[in-house]
Amino acid sequence: MSDSNRLVRMVYASRASFRPFDTGHGIDANVAHILATARRRNRKNGLVGALYYGNRCFFQCLEGQQSAVDELYSHLLLDPRHHDLKILQYMDIEEVGFLSWEMKFAMVDREIRNFLRANNMIKFDPYRFNHHMIDTLVKILYDADEEVPEEKIAPIVQKVSQLKQHRVAQKHKFLFANVALILLILILTLVYTQYLGQ
Repeated sequence: MSDSNRLVRMVYASRASFRPFDTGHGIDANVAHILATARRRNRKNGLVGALYYGNRCFFQCLEGQQSAVDELYSHLLLDPRHHDLKILQYMDIEEVGFLSWEMKFAMVDREIRNFLRANNMIKFDPYRFNHHMIDTLVKILYDADEEVPEEKIAPIVQKVSQLKQHRVAQKHKFLFANVALILLILILTLVYTQYLGQ
């Protein structure tokens, strides 16, 4: 097997650049959008994995051919939605562990609380994880039932898209109103100046 066809697992941490946006569905709107995009891209590139988001930090495990994992990571480095990317683990594997998941989003808050308590941590901070903690959390993600299926994410993403379109429309209305006001002031100034000149 050539190097680029090696099966690898990469685990990385990053910090969210966006402000939290609660949808009322138990998942941040920005995270739902990231998850929907990741699932499409990973399906296309033969990658599987899991994502956990907590305390404004991402913990993501990716598995697949080395060339696909490395290419995805090069794109992730340019994604403005997160920063401070740090590879926590990069290793050869015999087979992928997530099997049918293109990107599993694990809502395992109870398990994470137990995990943090067992490791004397108060907040979720993957930058402080040692190798044992990384392996343990990957195992938790392997075993977790996915609680955000595709059919639940699609309406959230659609709602976010509609809200963004509404915000853009509001900005355009505001801009148009300001331009109209400036033009009115200029016209009134011109009329007043001509009146004074008579």
